[in-house]
Amino acid sequence: MTGGLYRLKVSAVNLIGEGDLSNFVTIAMAKPASQPTKPTVNRELSTLNSLFIEWKEGTPGDIPIDGYLLYIIDISSGVVTL
Repeated sequence: MTGGLYRLKVSAVNLIGEGDLSNFVTIAMAKPASQPTKPTVNRELSTLNSLFIEWKEGTPGDIPIDGYLLYIIDISSGVVTL
């Protein structure tokens, strides 16, 4: 079942009968992509106002990788932001 896209509808059932169908939901049954390498800062391309961060992408699972999310932790407060 992995590697495919599926569209589903759901209905509820009780003693009186079956309810209306829900709207479609689309799901992907896939293996997770592998973990990318540890990010590194390229100091030559970084400036006082920006960081150039790079890493090697992970290996796709059954479905291609669409992108990456970068989470930043403020060391002084412990707050994590996307």
